[in-house]
Amino acid sequence: MSKLTQFFGSLQQVFLMMLPDYIGSAHGVAGTKVSLKGDNSPVTDLDRSTLRSIMTLVRDFYPEAIILGEEDGMSDGDLQEHLYRDDELQTTIDGLDGTWHLAHGSNSYGAMVSLRKGETILGAAIFRPVDQVLRGNGFYYSKHGNSAWRWCATHSNLEELATAKEGELERVTVLLEGGSKKFWTSPQIQKLAGKYTTRASLSSSIAATIVASGGASGIVTIDNKPWDNWPVISMVEEAGGIVTDWNGNSYQPSTCGNIVAAANQEESDRILEVINNH
Repeated sequence: MSKLTQFFGSLQQVFLMMLPDYIGSAHGVAGTKVSLKGDNSPVTDLDRSTLRSIMTLVRDFYPEAIILGEEDGMSDGDLQEHLYRDDELQTTIDGLDGTWHLAHGSNSYGAMVSLRKGETILGAAIFRPVDQVLRGNGFYYSKHGNSAWRWCATHSNLEELATAKEGELERVTVLLEGGSKKFWTSPQIQKLAGKYTTRASLSSSIAATIVASGGASGIVTIDNKPWDNWPVISMVEEAGGIVTDWNGNSYQPSTCGNIVAAANQEESDRILEVINNH
């Protein structure tokens, strides 16, 4: 068993132990009082506590890794410097992806972890707490060159994921991820929303697993951070999808804020045609 596989197995157990914190009780989820950071993005105590728990596991397995996370306190300048380093093993952690959803009673939230070295995203894990409680299948992971998988607790086994094949979907449905205010100030996104069915801001963890499981045409992101996009890239690519930048070129992990992660070539071409002919 590879070290990465062992890491994902241990990460799954950490997520399961944190499940009561993610779900809470009939009276709400503990630690969901929202405050705003300097960039006006939301943060809760749960964001910070889940980050700490996952960081501890990462350091046990990969003590040499540089940890990049939404709540790690790293400045934008330091983040950019690390993103252009090819010699580092880097781990992104988003212990609570979809803070506003959780705080407002929506179930569209999760957690995401990824590993990258150089131009390769080595793998990613995504946890959907509500799905874990409802159906026992909330843990997903992907490994470079080794597909994407969903754990099914009922059968104690893994299900291999696959994006939708060409012609399989009845309609083009595009999931939008990123700063929601930017969706409607971007002419490309406005055109896309006028042409196809779009769904905005499900949270990246939910969107990535929907596309990787064959449920939507693709994801378009705008100005996302690495901890939002690297797991999306890994999950969709390893499930058979195609990921490019908005111009249809190969993405670069260091500059991949705007991507199109599509289920197949046909869906990718349709989305890119609208974006580039706005």
